[in-house]
Amino acid sequence: MKKRLFLIGILLSSSVAYASSMNDAFKQGQNVGKGNSGNAQQVMKDFQPTQIQGFNARPEESQFYTGVKGGNPNLMGKGMSALETSESGKAIKDSVINNPKVKISQDSDFIKSSDNIRKNAKAISGMQGQQCVNQVLSKTDFSSHFCEKDNNVETECKKTANVKWLGDVRTEKKTFKFLATDFKVINQNHAQIIAPENGTITGFSTQSCGFDDRGMFWIRCKKTNLSFLGVPIGDFNYGRRSFSVDNLARKVTKGERLDIFRSEGDSWWHPWVYKSPREPEKSTMNITLNYVVEENTLKPQVEWDNNCPADTGNAVEIKAQCTQPAETRTFEREGQTFKIHQDCWEHSYRYLVNESSDNECKKYEDNANCTVSERECILQENGACTRHRVKYQCQTTTKTDGYVCGDKFFCSDGSCSDLEGSVNTDFGHAVSQLATLAQAGKDVGLDAEHLRAFSGKPMFCRKSGFGFSDCCKDSGWGHKAGLAKCNSEENALGQAKEKKLVVYVGTFCSKKVAKVCVQRKAGYCVFDNKLARIIQYQGRSGQLGIGFGGASSPDCRGITVDELQKIDFNAMDYSDFYEELNERTNLPDREQLMEHMKNSIVEQLQNQ
Repeated sequence: MKKRLFLIGILLSSSVAYASSMNDAFKQGQNVGKGNSGNAQQVMKDFQPTQIQGFNARPEESQFYTGVKGGNPNLMGKGMSALETSESGKAIKDSVINNPKVKISQDSDFIKSSDNIRKNAKAISGMQGQQCVNQVLSKTDFSSHFCEKDNNVETECKKTANVKWLGDVRTEKKTFKFLATDFKVINQNHAQIIAPENGTITGFSTQSCGFDDRGMFWIRCKKTNLSFLGVPIGDFNYGRRSFSVDNLARKVTKGERLDIFRSEGDSWWHPWVYKSPREPEKSTMNITLNYVVEENTLKPQVEWDNNCPADTGNAVEIKAQCTQPAETRTFEREGQTFKIHQDCWEHSYRYLVNESSDNECKKYEDNANCTVSERECILQENGACTRHRVKYQCQTTTKTDGYVCGDKFFCSDGSCSDLEGSVNTDFGHAVSQLATLAQAGKDVGLDAEHLRAFSGKPMFCRKSGFGFSDCCKDSGWGHKAGLAKCNSEENALGQAKEKKLVVYVGTFCSKKVAKVCVQRKAGYCVFDNKLARIIQYQGRSGQLGIGFGGASSPDCRGITVDELQKIDFNAMDYSDFYEELNERTNLPDREQLMEHMKNSIVEQLQNQ
């Protein structure tokens, strides 16, 4: 029992000691918290923004705030300019232009095949036992194709009326002295001075006459209870003849009457002006005014700010409208109010910088099995991309009909072998490379002095006014002999486009009237055959990065031997040449082959 009590006592004493230490720790923590709270408040009070690295009290953007009644800072114009010229603006535009949204057609073969697999999943996976299900087996291959297309590029320009201020506000100190003979006398106790100008009287000084020719104080100089502008001056007498003050701020207007008062005036003994038959008039006092004259030459003038993100010298105006109609606006400046009327405060103009055409990419755009994999801007005008080189990835599907029985597939028509060789292009690629070498050798042999292969020639077509002329269209020439309004060169160029023998170089203004472009021309390099065009376009331009000159002077020179050696012909896309190769090769189809084999067998049997 004693041991138990002893143990309880120890536990109680340790608990008390632990509670005491916890209480002390709590108080310490509370004191630290209070101290930190005070420190935090002091830190906030002492904080200065200049302590932040890179802090700028007057950042460049502050110029855009012109006050509540300030002028228009032209934010739209500056924003459009920044989008065109700043690094971040260019990066944003390039990203939008060169990273197109992938468009997948629901009519494409691989989408249809996926749906078919989903619908027949149980049969394909063998979940329906050995039941045979009719199934279409397909094999898909992908090929890459390059083409170029003109983009429809429009730009909007604005001409905005803004009020600019001419002149300024200047102050000038002046003094004006008035003799009593200049006073306008109302009566013996009241006279006036006429304010000579608009301005502020900051002070004045006045003085009475004093002594006559014999050195005696002249009684006529005495003034009693004198005041001017409401300022008490007091008496002028033998002992006091002057007064001045310089702490006034009396605004006056020209012609305003300024009052002088006195008491006990007398026309003989205490006149404003002494008149004697034997002597000229004499002033008995004078007043000098200290003036601050304010010269305000401020006047508003309407000036037009042109905000245009592009050079419209070669563009065609397609729409003009007033976007801020007629009104009278009020402006305040330096305490003055001005009302200005404009029939239109802002004009908007829409220009066609470049017109899209029925381009060579159209056949891929219309093909549900082709999607854009890459897009590169190859021609820019005023920051806008007017022509793209586009890489399409196209799907080719070869199908055969059969039955799925469990995990096995059986052809119903024996065409399964077609799937195995459906896209074997090794032969076509090899033939294309051999043809390339042959053509290069032929060109070099004909031009031994300069040793250049795959040469072309420059050709041009006209684009005129709204809805540019069809003489520069990219397709459709194969269905017509040409257009009557197009010349022979343009017709020949159109035929070359149909045969895929051209490389577009650019468009330029070829004719201006009153500084307005009325006719544009497009320049091309035209080659003799598809191989030359493929090597020039993919090898010279695509791999070597050698351009084709300017729009008005295309550089269609041949490729040198040194340049040919640098081109990777294995990386070439000869698909356009395959078409030509297939057109020239007449291979019998399956039925013809089967009929030929049957006839041969019959003939052999008959001969035995």
